[in-house]
Parts: sequence; C-alpha cells; structure tokens
Amino acid sequence: MAMFVLISGMCHGGWCFRELCEGLRRHGHRAVPLTLTGLAERAHLLDGGVNLDTHIRDVTGVLEAEDVRDAVLVGHSYGGMVITGVADRLPGRVAGLVYLDAVVPQDGDSCWSLVSDRERQWYADVVETGYATRPLPFSEAAGPRG
Repeated sequence: MAMFVLISGMCHGGWCFRELCEGLRRHGHRAVPLTLTGLAERAHLLDGGVNLDTHIRDVTGVLEAEDVRDAVLVGHSYGGMVITGVADRLPGRVAGLVYLDAVVPQDGDSCWSLVSDRERQWYADVVETGYATRPLPFSEAAGPRG
C-alpha cells in the first residue's frame, strides 16, 4: 500500500485532510497530514523567517526522521510549491506527486509568477505583523473543526 503525505495551502492545516486520510487508511494506506510552520494550529511559530524553504524543510524533516520512502506527496494550492521542492531535494524518497487544485511550478517559477492579479493582491494584503496574508474570505482558516 502507499504512503501519502498531505500538504495543505496557506489558509489550512493538516486537519483539512481528516476525512480523506480516514478513507485512505480504510483502504490500507498510510496517510500523514502535515501542518506547515506558521499556519493554522502552528500559527504561533510564524515569524519573518518562515518561507517556502521552511515549509520544504518541514516535509523533508518528516520524511527523513520517519525514514519514509516511496511517498506520494499531495499538495493543495500553495502546497504544490512545497511538494515540488521536496521532490527536488529528496527524489529518492518520493514515488509520486499529486497536485490537488494546486500551484504546479516549473523550474524558475514562484507563487507570485503563477497566480492571478487578484491573488497577488491578496498576498500583498498582509496582517499587522507583515508576516502573513489574511485568510481568504471563503477559507476555513479558523482551524480544526470539531
């Protein structure tokens, strides 16, 4: 069976994959949803140094610490940037990439270059600290659901 590592976008955490993980596990797969540094329930870890590289290290750290091999990385939205970076850094541990309504970067791309003008405006509308964007109006950024 497969090992799925699920990475959410900027306005969610690993909790948003709860039902999907339960379904994958019922079918005998391993499923690990991760929340990236500074997001959702890990928002308290956000500072000016948190960036895409931090998020790639979040995932590579788990793959290395848990000795995960042949992982299927699933990235939603911004998570597509993260899984692409992880596959680039640890190709021997990644069996496949799944882009779930995600950014799909090519060499040299950035989130800024891949999104619409409207989304760029959202990125530029940062919170008071200057470290994070505001939740999208339609997101479930409040955190885990009970």
